[in-house]
Amino acid sequence: MARLSASARKRLPNSAFAGGIDSRKGKGSAKRRRFPVHDKAHARAALRLLGRAKGLSSTMKARIRARAQAKLRG
Repeated sequence: MARLSASARKRLPNSAFAGGIDSRKGKGSAKRRRFPVHDKAHARAALRLLGRAKGLSSTMKARIRARAQAKLRG
C-alpha cells in the first residue's frame, strides 16, 4: 500500500474518509478524520483494520464497511 503522508492526508477532502469527521477532538484542537478510502489499497486496509478500531458504534462500522466495499467494487 502506498504511504499516505500527513500533508497528503490533509489535502484529502472529507468525502475521502469512510468514517467522516469524528465528533471528538484528536491531538490538539483538530478534529480527526478516520479511515481514508481514497484508493483501493486504503479501502482494503480499512476493512482489515475495522475490527481493531475502538469507540465506533455498530452503525459507524457498517457505514465504513459499506464505503470501503463500494470503493473496491468501482
